[in-house]
Amino acid sequence: MRIKNTGLTFYNGLKNIITGCRREHQTLRLVLKCFISRFFFMGFGTIYNSPLASAKNDGSRSTEKSTDSNEIKIELWKALLIPFLLWTLLVFLSLFWNYSYINRNTIELARDRGNSFFRQIELTRLWNTWHGGVYVPVTGKTQPNSYLKDPQRDLVTQEGTRLTKINPAYMTRQIAEISNQQNDIIVHLTSQNPVRPEHLPDSWEKIALKSFELGERDKIELIKKDSSQFFRYMAPVKMQESCLKCHYEAGRQVGTIRGGISILLPSHKLLAAQNKNKNNLLILHLFVYLVGTAFLLFFHSYASFHYTALVQSQKKAALAYRDALTGIANRRQFEETLDLEWRRAKRINAPISLVMIDIDHFKNFNDTYGHQAGDECLKKVAEVLNSTVTRPGDLAARYGGEEFAVILTTGNRGALLLAQKMRLKITKLRINLGFTQLEKHITISLGVATQYPAIESSPPKLIEEADKALYRAKNEGRNKTRYSGRELYMR
Repeated sequence: MRIKNTGLTFYNGLKNIITGCRREHQTLRLVLKCFISRFFFMGFGTIYNSPLASAKNDGSRSTEKSTDSNEIKIELWKALLIPFLLWTLLVFLSLFWNYSYINRNTIELARDRGNSFFRQIELTRLWNTWHGGVYVPVTGKTQPNSYLKDPQRDLVTQEGTRLTKINPAYMTRQIAEISNQQNDIIVHLTSQNPVRPEHLPDSWEKIALKSFELGERDKIELIKKDSSQFFRYMAPVKMQESCLKCHYEAGRQVGTIRGGISILLPSHKLLAAQNKNKNNLLILHLFVYLVGTAFLLFFHSYASFHYTALVQSQKKAALAYRDALTGIANRRQFEETLDLEWRRAKRINAPISLVMIDIDHFKNFNDTYGHQAGDECLKKVAEVLNSTVTRPGDLAARYGGEEFAVILTTGNRGALLLAQKMRLKITKLRINLGFTQLEKHITISLGVATQYPAIESSPPKLIEEADKALYRAKNEGRNKTRYSGRELYMR
């Protein structure tokens, strides 16, 4: 019932998700996100990062290669591992619990049978006790009880028939002999201090008798005897008022444990029924497991197909925000991010800074070493700039040609320090310039501008101020950082 309810809940949840969505691109994305978050929960969390969102939020600051379709499929299979393991564990726990229940139920059935047989013997003994014993003719099978100390144990009728008295213990022993012959049920009457030696308890019965003295109601166990299995049941025999006529030993009181009756029950029918129920249960669980696994594979295949298509389409869309050569943000991404950060800074009354960067003598370098070397130079400079920008909201972008721009969500001092850091890191690259003694290696010039967004200012004005500072740095000898305001120049 639990498996059925869980399956219905799972099916209805997925049905509601899929039914409530359309087939448009954005809606498909919503379907996948709902499906991933509800069904593959932790697994897909590590891979469902939109390339488009990554490009727009991170500013295309990494130059890592995009994950190809095969790698995406591998990640999706890894994501399937968690729900598959959980489903396997759920089915296994259900099978284990039901197996345990069948085992307990079989034990209880054996207990009921043993207890029923024990009660029949107890009623027979009680009937005998009420009558103070019964007299039966002496035969080969029924000889006088030498352990019974009763002056009226043996009688002779007027017809000359010899009779002997049968007490409850003797009657129990004869019932046990008949039961063993006809029902394969072995009954043994025992106590800690029996009158008859054959009533001495074995090791199992001793443990049972001690447990009865501690309050245990009865004892049942599956044992192996002579290469066969039996259920062994034992229940205590308590002293009753009528028992005191014969058992008048010192200290005996009504309700105390007099001994016990051990019953050995054949187990083949109960165990055969148990194994049959287990086999049926195993087949049912195997069927449910295969159906559930098929559902997992089906929805994995569905998610894999649509997710791969979605990722590929988003990769194409992401190219519109990346510079094809350097891999960092392009002019379009720069403009959108600047507008976004401008509005954010205006909303919280915070400063925003812009650093315009130009590679010194790049045209001559490109003409001297060729376009391939010029492209490598642009890549290295872009990598340095992108690695220097680490805070959320900051963005390094290629503005055009050999010119770069860096958006910083900080004030003028922080912007100047970061600009100086970028300039020094470029110098340490030691990209050989090769044609001038004044500057032997590639350097950059930087112009920094900072504004608090207000009605009279705008992103274009911020760009204009940073451009002015950049040209001033180039006119004053290059490889310098200049600020558009009144702050001191930085070498």
